[in-house]
Amino acid sequence: MDNNLFLRIYNFGQKNKGLYNIAFNIMQASALFFVAAYLFLLVFAFIYVKDKLILIMLVPFFCISVNKILRNIIKRKRPYLRNNIKLNFQREDKFSLPSNHACSAMIISLSYFMIFKSIGILLILCAFLTGFSRIVVGIHYPLDIGMGFFVAIIFSLIYVIII
Repeated sequence: MDNNLFLRIYNFGQKNKGLYNIAFNIMQASALFFVAAYLFLLVFAFIYVKDKLILIMLVPFFCISVNKILRNIIKRKRPYLRNNIKLNFQREDKFSLPSNHACSAMIISLSYFMIFKSIGILLILCAFLTGFSRIVVGIHYPLDIGMGFFVAIIFSLIYVIII
């Protein structure tokens, strides 16, 4: 079922080159965008909400670390490998579940949400776009993205419990 949904989304992107190009650009820019957003949040926390700084630093770090450990335990091959899809760009990482980019984007967005609700909501929407873009370009299954988001949500709930 996950592969069928992947193929529908991927093939739709292949038929609609405008969508594919937008998804490709989002995929390329999202990592840098979320790193910059996270660094800005750290600076803001250092200046204005020092009591939350340690949590804002540690929760995403542990979240992303656990996500990477899960990925290396599960070792799910990427959909382009399973479906013999030739990508238009270079990929070296073979494993896809859970998605590191989806997890990172969501935990950073949720960290913002804890402090700035409106910015957090915008970043959550950006995280969803990031996840969708990674399906359209062929490097993640929908379940990979969903599980990356799920890991981030679990860690954000831990964050809420600690506060």
